[in-house]
Amino acid sequence: MSVDEVGDFKRLLKDSHYDRILVSPGARSKVPVKLHQSSRILLLQMELDPEGLEIARISAGVIV
Repeated sequence: MSVDEVGDFKRLLKDSHYDRILVSPGARSKVPVKLHQSSRILLLQMELDPEGLEIARISAGVIV
């Protein structure tokens, strides 16, 4: 389900159909600030692992 289909996060949290709600960084602004602390809403944070990034770059043959 996309964030555009979620009109009301409070109603979504009351519904027991979903155990956790994963929210991408791009959709984070659509989640009400009061709900950021909910244990059922997981705000994803991107982490770049420099070593993993280097391995991916080498195996893809891309020079950045």
